[in-house]
Amino acid sequence: AGAVNAEAERLRLRKEQERLLREHQSLTQKLENPAFRERAPKLVVAGAEQLLKENLVQQKKIEETLASLA
Repeated sequence: AGAVNAEAERLRLRKEQERLLREHQSLTQKLENPAFRERAPKLVVAGAEQLLKENLVQQKKIEETLASLA
C-alpha cells in the first residue's frame, strides 16, 4: 500500500509542478511586457512579482519532495 501511495503522491506532485510551470510562464511573460508594467497599477505589478516569487518557492518544495520520494 505504501508504494501505491508514494506513486499517487508523485503523480499528484508532478501535476502540481506542471500547473506551477504554466503559471510561472504566464507571470513571467506578463512581467516582461513593458506595456503591462507601464499601464498596470504598481500594486498589480507588485502582486504579480510576489506571485512569481511564491511560485518559485512552491516549485522548489515540490522538487525536494519528489527527490525524497524517489
